[in-house]
Amino acid sequence: MEKSEKNDLTYEYTRRRKYFGRQTLFEDHGPELCVSIPSNPALYKHYILRNPVNVAVQNTSTMSEHWVNSVRAEYTNSGMNHVEGGWPKDINMNDPEATQRYRRKIEKDDAYIHAVMHLGHVGWWDMRKGGEPVSICPPHVAHRDLVRNVLFINSKTGAEFFSSSPDGTVKWYVFMVGTETGLVIGGNRKGKTPLEKLPTKYEAHLGPVYALQRNPTFLKNFLTVGDWTARVWSEDCRESSILWTYSHKTKLTDGAWNPIRFSLMLVTQWDGCLSCWDLLRRRSAPIVTAQLCDEPLLKLRPHEGGLLVACGSSKGTIYLAELSPNLGTADKNDKQLLTHILDRENKRERILEARMRELRLKMRQDRDGPPQVAESDPTVNDRDLEEATADYMQTVSELEGQLKPL
Repeated sequence: MEKSEKNDLTYEYTRRRKYFGRQTLFEDHGPELCVSIPSNPALYKHYILRNPVNVAVQNTSTMSEHWVNSVRAEYTNSGMNHVEGGWPKDINMNDPEATQRYRRKIEKDDAYIHAVMHLGHVGWWDMRKGGEPVSICPPHVAHRDLVRNVLFINSKTGAEFFSSSPDGTVKWYVFMVGTETGLVIGGNRKGKTPLEKLPTKYEAHLGPVYALQRNPTFLKNFLTVGDWTARVWSEDCRESSILWTYSHKTKLTDGAWNPIRFSLMLVTQWDGCLSCWDLLRRRSAPIVTAQLCDEPLLKLRPHEGGLLVACGSSKGTIYLAELSPNLGTADKNDKQLLTHILDRENKRERILEARMRELRLKMRQDRDGPPQVAESDPTVNDRDLEEATADYMQTVSELEGQLKPL
């Protein structure tokens, strides 16, 4: 019984030796020359040694995953039917009371949009009333040239703003404007005479003034950006700025103060760089310069939180940059330190302005000649007349000596 079961589990397969193939026989053999290319000394002259040499090395082991074991992404499609505008999900648009309460809540926040036109008109929109403008200024009070800038004013109504144009006029009232000729003019809407309406003038830059902004903490100091420099001015010094940057290789396009760290200036350049100047750390060079793009950066606006900066390029691209906490936050001693710096620079410029006025007055007196004095003037005595006569004779003798060789 056991023997029959063992025979059923085995199977013998026989095959002849000639079907196994021929036997492999190895023997020693000398080398064979396949290709021989002799050296060419003329090609050696064109050889260039690569320095440095870049070599990539991968030390990690190669890992792969079959498509059957990969994680499958699940996608869902969702949409919304806007029948009556966009309502929050917790508001039922079919309930009149809920929609009315929501409208009454939104109406407390006036959201007006202003815009400018190439014809010199200024229009403003209300987002609650669609895409048509609420009102447009009439032609007889509009600007005569392209409107370049409009700015809202922090008033009680929240709907007051002024506009400026290259035609030399500013509608409504102006705090401070920059011109295309490099002048910065300060105005006062409460003035009655032309001198009171335009009391101050600063010769800021050699070309157009691209940016003008007051410091959010020190209102007497303001920042101007134009030509190749950025300057910090004080209302007490009208002849020159108190702080300025070095002349860049490319022109500067815009600048602004950081709203939180009020000692930080943000400046955009024509080569696509964003520079950060901190007056408390270093005034000779920027502390950070970042290359955001290759095209020119034309505008920048910092966020109210102080850590984000939006920059716009000439191609219509907006770049959002995030600053480090050291550049976007202020310390408790920053205000006191910046106050000392601005007061010291302001005092230095006032001393220099007084000295320059004295020199200009002296040069004007020397050019116009000595003042004529009557004989009864007690301030002139015989000794002064003798010194003046001696100086005159010496000058005449020197001139005669120069004319003799001729």
